[in-house]
Amino acid sequence: SPITTTTTSSTGCRVVKRQPTQIGMISSIFGGGRDSKKLPKDAKEAVSKCRAAVQTALSNRVSRMDIEMPVGADFAVEKKGKGRRKRESGAPTMDTLDRSDRELARLFVDMFQPLGGDQISVLFRDEFLADQALRSWKGDSTASCRIFSLGKNRKQRSGKKKKRM
Repeated sequence: SPITTTTTSSTGCRVVKRQPTQIGMISSIFGGGRDSKKLPKDAKEAVSKCRAAVQTALSNRVSRMDIEMPVGADFAVEKKGKGRRKRESGAPTMDTLDRSDRELARLFVDMFQPLGGDQISVLFRDEFLADQALRSWKGDSTASCRIFSLGKNRKQRSGKKKKRM
């Protein structure tokens, strides 16, 4: 049950504060209140509501946000080979997770493009992911940004040394 606190002011007015439930918190992110519990029906709608929520937060001077979307979501930003991607069954692969993270980053780059590409930085957890983004986004003017990585290449992180030529 939600946590409640009751206080009585000097005027005798009783104030009850309740912690929002998880459902209420989720729906309020997507523009609803306590009565609105409709979650997005697909990735396109989720991205649209996420953009609106981010813009609202920024207009309310919230400068630090943590954006989380479903793990391995297919945002259909990148094309895979010839034609569309096949729907995967079972647990997502590492490639699927990497592509999903890259696509979500790409959506945010596009959202902030009016600020100018030199003002946008994307940070990936390792060099491999940053290199993949550089290759995938190369030549796309709407993906103009600075791409960095936090760590070393995956092979170097796992203890295997990278061969030098």
